[in-house]
Amino acid sequence: MERRTFIKNAGIAGGMALMSPLMANVKNSGEHDFQLVDLHVHLINEFTIDKVMHISKERKIKSGSGEDDAV
Repeated sequence: MERRTFIKNAGIAGGMALMSPLMANVKNSGEHDFQLVDLHVHLINEFTIDKVMHISKERKIKSGSGEDDAV
């Protein structure tokens, strides 16, 4: 990989990492003509599959947890 390409991609990835906590709190307004899907969910003791499903229904975002009836 060329140095310039690496620097560009690292900058984009860094910007996305900085914005992800801010975007996590954005609610789906329902103004889209497509279904939003979160394909990257981490489960821990405090963040269970039940909590993921509750947040998915509340925000109208389908999760990639394997549960087809999230929304």
